[in-house]
Amino acid sequence: MGRPERPLDPASGPVAAFAMDLRELRQGAGNPSYRELAQRALFSPSVLSTAAGGLGLPTLRVTLAFVEACGGDQAGWERRWHAVAEIIGMPAGPQVVVPQQGARTGERPSGAARSQPPHLSWPAQLPAGTREFVGRHAEFARMRVLTEPAGPAGRAPVVVSGPAGIGKSAFAVRLAQQLRTHFPDGQLYAALGASVSAYDVLGDFLRALGVQPERVPSDCEQRAGLYRSLLAQRRVVVVLDDAADERQVRPLLSEAPASQVIITSCGRLTGLDGVCRLVLNTLPAEESLALIGAVIGPDRAVEEADAIIELAELCDHLPLALRIMATRIAAHPGWTVAHAVSQLRDPAHRLDRIRTGDVGLRSRLRRGYRRLDSGLAQRAFRHLAELPGPGVRASQLALLLEIPVDAAEDLLEVLLDGGLLQTTLTNDAYCMPRLFRAYARERLTASLVDAAEQSVSAVESAVAGSAVPGCRDRSLRQLAGGPNRADSAG
Repeated sequence: MGRPERPLDPASGPVAAFAMDLRELRQGAGNPSYRELAQRALFSPSVLSTAAGGLGLPTLRVTLAFVEACGGDQAGWERRWHAVAEIIGMPAGPQVVVPQQGARTGERPSGAARSQPPHLSWPAQLPAGTREFVGRHAEFARMRVLTEPAGPAGRAPVVVSGPAGIGKSAFAVRLAQQLRTHFPDGQLYAALGASVSAYDVLGDFLRALGVQPERVPSDCEQRAGLYRSLLAQRRVVVVLDDAADERQVRPLLSEAPASQVIITSCGRLTGLDGVCRLVLNTLPAEESLALIGAVIGPDRAVEEADAIIELAELCDHLPLALRIMATRIAAHPGWTVAHAVSQLRDPAHRLDRIRTGDVGLRSRLRRGYRRLDSGLAQRAFRHLAELPGPGVRASQLALLLEIPVDAAEDLLEVLLDGGLLQTTLTNDAYCMPRLFRAYARERLTASLVDAAEQSVSAVESAVAGSAVPGCRDRSLRQLAGGPNRADSAG
C-alpha cells in the first residue's frame, strides 16, 4: 500500500480541480499504483504522483502520458490542459510543475517534485548538413510522396542506397531536415558502419528519448521492445546512416505510424520487408555544374564555365568528388578551375588529388572493398580494371575469372551492394565509373606485386637448402625473366 495522497479541495483553484480529476481517472482505471502506472506511461512514479498532487500543473506531455496509461481521452484532456494553463499563465516549455497561486503556506512540492526534469526529452541529433546542397529535386519529390502516411500502418521506412561517394548521407540528412516540422517530438541519428551494433544504438536512442540509464534494459530484445513502445507514441524522424546489412537495422525498425525511419546503405538491403527504396545515381550534368558553382562562387563559375564542365566529367559527376575538388579550389583563391582540371588529367594520380582534409574518395572505396565478404568478390573487383570501358557485363567477368556466367552475375550483385558498381537501365549491364576503375587498377597492381613477392619467397625457401651449385641464383634469374647460363650459351 502506498502512502495516502494529501486531500484536495477542487474549489481552491483550477490546478487542484485538474489534479482531482486525474485522481478520479486513475481510480476509474482500477486504481493502479503509481509504480504500475509508470510502466505504461514511461515516466517515473514520482513525476506521475506529482502530476496528481495539486501543487502545480504538470506538463502537457506528463498529462497525456498519465491519461493514456489510464485509458482516458487524450484529446479532451489536452484541451482542458491548455485551458488551465491559460488561466494560470503557464509558459510554454518543458517545466514539470508550475506552483499554483494561492497555495497554502508550508505546502510545497517535495525536492524531487521541484527538481525532477521531464522523463522524456526531445532529441535533436541530426548532424550539420551540407550548406551548399543542390540538386536531387526529383528524388526529394519522390520522397515527399513515399513519406506520406499510408493508411493505419503509417509511413514505411525508406532505404536510400547507391555507390560510394554518391551523397547518401547528405541526402538523408537534408531529407530529415525538410521533414522535421512534421515530427515535432525530435530527430534521432545513428552513424552505423560495420562495427556498430543495434544493441548499442538502442541504448543510445533510449537515453536520448529520456529513459534513465538505470532503466535501460540489458537485453537487446527488451531494449528493442521499449524503443518501439516509445516510438509508437511519438512523432520522430530517425536516420540510420551507413547500415552494413539487414541484420544490423532490423531491431531498429518498428510499427510507428507517426514516425519516419530513413536508412542509408551502399547495399539495397533487399532482405527487409515493408520498406520503400530509392537508389541514388550520379548527378546530371547541370546539377554537377550547379554544385561546383555553389561551392566556388557564381562569379568564378561563370568565368571558367568550360573548365567546370571538364572538371565535372573528370569527377564522374560523383557528388563527393565534385565537392572535394570544388572545396580545394575555393580554399585556394589563386587557383583556377583549369589548374584543378590539369591535376586530374593523369588517371594514375587522380585519386591522389581527390582528397581534402580527412575526406577522400579512395578511403570510401577502400572501405567498401574491405567490407566484401569473400576473396573471390575482391578478385572480381580487381579484374574489372581490365575491361576497356565503363560498362560491365556478367559474360565479360566470367571470361576474366573463368567461371560460369551465373556465378559472375552473383559476384556483380555483391559488388553492387558493396557500393563499388552502379546499376544501368539494361538488364545484364552494370557501370563502373572511371574513378572506381582507377581504384580497382590500384588493387590489381598491388595484388600482382604481392603475388610476385610470395613467389620469390617460395623459390628462396625451396632452393635455400639445395646442394646443386648455382641452383638458387639460376632460379631467381628465371623468376625475374633474365637469361640463365644455358640460354646464354645457346
